[in-house]
Amino acid sequence: MVNGTSTISNHVKNCLNKFSKPNNNKNLDDFVSKAAQVNVLAEDKRSITVACAKFCSFDLRPCSIVKGVGSSTLCQSLINLGYQHGQAKLGAPSVNLLLPEPTNVSRTVSQIAQEYRENLKNMLKNDLQNVKLIGNRHPYMLRTSLFNQSKTGENTRKKNFPLLSSYDIDPNHFHVVYISDNGSNLVCGLQGEVYLRYICLCLNLALHNGVDMCPKSISLNYEKCGDALINRNEVKYLDEIDRKVVVSFVKFLSLFKVASEQLSADTTLTLHLVVPWFTKLKASCEPTDDEPILLIQFKNAVSKMLDEKIYLTSLH
Repeated sequence: MVNGTSTISNHVKNCLNKFSKPNNNKNLDDFVSKAAQVNVLAEDKRSITVACAKFCSFDLRPCSIVKGVGSSTLCQSLINLGYQHGQAKLGAPSVNLLLPEPTNVSRTVSQIAQEYRENLKNMLKNDLQNVKLIGNRHPYMLRTSLFNQSKTGENTRKKNFPLLSSYDIDPNHFHVVYISDNGSNLVCGLQGEVYLRYICLCLNLALHNGVDMCPKSISLNYEKCGDALINRNEVKYLDEIDRKVVVSFVKFLSLFKVASEQLSADTTLTLHLVVPWFTKLKASCEPTDDEPILLIQFKNAVSKMLDEKIYLTSLH
């Protein structure tokens, strides 16, 4: 033996004196080969990259911060502290091996953002399937009451708010969205409230007023009126009606028909369709050189009415 155990007396002496330790005695850890640094796995490096990406995104930090002297010093101190109190003494990994490149952090930020977008879409999809964000239009009259006062905005507000409160709908505590036509008393009475003007009523008003500004002859339904006049032997009234003009009007108005059907749907959301349809209808009102003069006049009238009747809010 090297020292202290050649005789029984020395062995007993060394065992009894627990504070004495031969200088050349070695611990078991001394015979275990150690690597200079721990081998960082790819999965561990990826977890650090994701953590850095979230750190830069959530705290609004530049991606280059991972290569800064201050952040590297902080991370290395945390690693050393973990190594000091850890169980596996395999050599503390260097912070340079763990921290990713700024470009890698930037790419990871984009990947994480896309994952959050997908999660948000899935969450909204589930909510839309289970919860109606915009309820159906009720096909019944909730209540009728006598309105003796003048239909001013103030009187309309005083009449409607107590009516809602009688159904335990307090406008001051509930988030109520009011949907109505362009009545001036409603527009004035609902100031300060979330108020949407019913788009289909606005379209009908725009078309109705546009027709009133044009000759009555072009507002007739050609086929039905033609059959009725033939049965009554009054074909002479069809002489001044141009079939091509009628066809061009039908083509123009068919787009409004489709818009009205989609915007008045009961089982699907319609709020997000208002702006696209308004833009599309306004574009259809642009006249072309080969169109009849009556259709051009009608388009100009409808375009003007669309601007006057349709009121877009921040909700749209």
